[in-house]
Amino acid sequence: MPSKTNNLRDKLEENQLDLSLMQFTEVPVKEISELPKGTHLDLSNNLLTWLPENFPTMTYLIHLDLSKNQLSDLPEYFGQLTNLRHLDLYSNQLTKLPPSFSQLKSLKWLDLKNNPLHENLAKAAGPCITPSDCATCAKQVVVLMKNIQSTQERERQKQLMHERKLEEERKQLAELERDKIRAAKKAAKEKRRQEALEREEVARKEEELAAMNAMRHEMEQNPQGSSAKINGDLDNSEAKTKKTGCLWTLWILLVTVFFLSVGFGASLIWIYTGGHLDQRSIERALPIIQRDVDVKMAELSLKASQLMEQTRPYTKKLQENSEWLWEDFKRRNDIVAHKINLHLGPYFCASKVAFLQYWKLAQTQAGRAWASAKPFWNQFLAVMASYVKIAWTWLETNLPVYVDFLYHKSIEVADVIQSFVNNLIK
Repeated sequence: MPSKTNNLRDKLEENQLDLSLMQFTEVPVKEISELPKGTHLDLSNNLLTWLPENFPTMTYLIHLDLSKNQLSDLPEYFGQLTNLRHLDLYSNQLTKLPPSFSQLKSLKWLDLKNNPLHENLAKAAGPCITPSDCATCAKQVVVLMKNIQSTQERERQKQLMHERKLEEERKQLAELERDKIRAAKKAAKEKRRQEALEREEVARKEEELAAMNAMRHEMEQNPQGSSAKINGDLDNSEAKTKKTGCLWTLWILLVTVFFLSVGFGASLIWIYTGGHLDQRSIERALPIIQRDVDVKMAELSLKASQLMEQTRPYTKKLQENSEWLWEDFKRRNDIVAHKINLHLGPYFCASKVAFLQYWKLAQTQAGRAWASAKPFWNQFLAVMASYVKIAWTWLETNLPVYVDFLYHKSIEVADVIQSFVNNLIK
């Protein structure tokens, strides 16, 4: 490879590289790029049938001679040679030019003679016999390729719109089908959930009834121990509720962060691709996004480091003060807790024992009072039931009479009001 580069270097004179009559079948773009940038390149009279895709990277070329080869097509991005002023494509096998040819705004001389060009392109190229003809050829061909590119772009946009419309219709049909399936699944799931809730409700009621019976029995046997157990159950229930609430909050937070990340990424891709979400646009935009994100992260990291350096003395002092305050608080808290335990601990324990004793005595007295009052309560209920029965019998006997009386009186009052209104109208 170095020898080949040296050979090419020998042919480079005054920004002009003459590679004509070299029997090339492929353009050595890599070796040419390693040379000092020659603005004139002569590849005429070779055996070239195609140009590599990286050929348009030599954007420094001003004069390019590809005449008397066997080229049947030019690279898709040939228009990247924006500095090109003189292009000789005489005696090749070209039938068309790539749409990017319209980007050669600096082109002042073009020769397309002795090529099997399409009719419109051949008409725009003209005879190209004199320099003036070749200049006219360059101008007219660039204009023609601009028109062709515009037409192709409009057709492509129409095709894209049509494809998007078909895709939207397909998505709508698929979404309707999915909605039907989801509705059916949701109905079945709701039915199963309802049945499960009913079963759970029945089981829970049975468990609660059994627990209440067991608790009542245990309270009758040992009131103090049962109270402690009830308090423990309540504490466990509250802890379980708090744990469930924390897990649910964490799940909602993770889902929110996920959707925000997805939305932010989609917005970046939309902005960097200019709204064109095709594969090629996304592939071109991703490296640019990564580069910008890396630059922004580097800037933020630098600013954070500078801010940390600036605030380090204050944060160190704040940390020392916080540690001192925490130690002082712990010391004072230990002193207060010791004094409270020393002076009020015995009274608290004694009051707790007395309260439990009085509570047990109150339960015993309440049970005795209920046992004594229960016969009188049953007798009171029986008397009230007899009075209610008597009152209901009286209502069944006398209520129709009073209702009939009120009905006739209402009719009489209505007749009087009607006659009064008639006389007033007359």
